[in-house]
Amino acid sequence: MSNTVKIILLVLLGFVASTSVFSGLAICLNPDGSTLQLDPEVLRHTVFRDFMIPGLILLIIVGGSSLAGALSIVFDHPSSQGWVLAAGIILVGWIAGQVVLIRTYHFLQLVYLITGILVAGLSFFIKPTTEIYRV
Repeated sequence: MSNTVKIILLVLLGFVASTSVFSGLAICLNPDGSTLQLDPEVLRHTVFRDFMIPGLILLIIVGGSSLAGALSIVFDHPSSQGWVLAAGIILVGWIAGQVVLIRTYHFLQLVYLITGILVAGLSFFIKPTTEIYRV
């Protein structure tokens, strides 16, 4: 993988991981949404009564997959292409789910959607290594 693609992916994945983990924690600590000034009214079309489950999904799945993708690049793991692709797809799915469920739009959704598409697309520039690690 070229150093340029590696740096771009690390910046994008680091951005998503840090903001997702921070926001997910903030939401979980105050599931009423007050910490991030989230209006509980946006949940009216969903099955959620508060932001706890969405906060956990954001923290663990969205943030965790981005962190895993970034770490797989840093450590040049043989399956880094898969981790990075998964992180991009998860982010795109998260944003699509948000738009469908809460039925409101914010410019940050577009930022994260484009980021997810870029991450998923750039994952195809990662050359999978054929090296097998033996223990």
